[in-house]
Amino acid sequence: MNARSQTFEFAVEGRQIDEVVSCMFHTILFHRCVGKYHTKGEDSYSVGTLGYTDVDCDYIDFTYLQVTSQELQRAVAEKINQFHDKLRSSESTRSGQITLEFYQKKKSRWMFKPEEIPWEIWTIKIEQMQLSSENERQFMREKLSDTLTERIFQITEIINKPDYVPKPPHLSELDLVFDTSYTDIQPYLFKNVRIPFWEFLKTSFQARSNPEASVHRKRIGGFQPIRTELYANKTYHWCSCGYAQHQAFCDQSCKHLKGDFQPLKFTSSKFQMADLCMCKLTEKGPYCDQSCTTRFSGMQMRMGNAVEGTYSNMKQFLDTVPKGVNSYRKFAADRQAKLEYTERLKKKVDEEKNKKYSDKNE
Repeated sequence: MNARSQTFEFAVEGRQIDEVVSCMFHTILFHRCVGKYHTKGEDSYSVGTLGYTDVDCDYIDFTYLQVTSQELQRAVAEKINQFHDKLRSSESTRSGQITLEFYQKKKSRWMFKPEEIPWEIWTIKIEQMQLSSENERQFMREKLSDTLTERIFQITEIINKPDYVPKPPHLSELDLVFDTSYTDIQPYLFKNVRIPFWEFLKTSFQARSNPEASVHRKRIGGFQPIRTELYANKTYHWCSCGYAQHQAFCDQSCKHLKGDFQPLKFTSSKFQMADLCMCKLTEKGPYCDQSCTTRFSGMQMRMGNAVEGTYSNMKQFLDTVPKGVNSYRKFAADRQAKLEYTERLKKKVDEEKNKKYSDKNE
């Protein structure tokens, strides 16, 4: 069986993560729950009713519906909190994804556990944004409200399509399709999955590049540029090791590392918004030259490191994990799409600010 798959992407502030994911999950579960089955004999039963509750968001101008069930609310909140804590605890990771997967069980022979067969998968991808002014926050807050409205309409349209949904089985096999552990409702079997492949890949690179340092310190540098304000005639020191806590500038973390790491000193000739390299492979340091987008084109990888000792044995490592390379290519494409999406939003914010400034001058 081929599971239907849907993916929604959001660019949010850290405090909005819980509300966005909760809104999406509860909207989906609202359509994937039925009333509790109450048996009245071997072949007769009655189905209870579902209640619903309006939920007002604190950090978004938005209200959504959720099934009235404290058990379900606790179960969903627990998974979202775990995802949120993991995402915000990592200073280097500004994005992540959490999946709501519906499945049914197929009985196996003998004493084996039933096989879990997914039939519908919903993925929520979150990109954290750091906004510097209240005007930007208000603009993004309104934009996020519009986006959530569109997504809820999309969810409703998708669920109303005549696609496959497991049919209610015989009462004795009810737990093959529904989660019967809830006392007040009966949702289709579902589970939450977080895919930490990026974290695994990044940690492996770090450990092989600098085993001694990676035990004590996490590498902050990533594989996408960071946009930074550079002031005219001001001198900066670009981090070349990737371990500085406040990227992309050096904080002397390289003193604790093995290898010949030296920050790059440079002066900006004018005020500008510049994309500074984070993968440390640029040939135009400190500025990004898109090495991060061409680095994994097949197995012929660019090994011209910006600094000596950085990922020197990456090809040897990747040769041992071909499946990981394929997953990373897909991940890199997703990251690029997210980056472009974020840039479009930032551009709109800048245009709105310029428009307001022009109106004031007039």
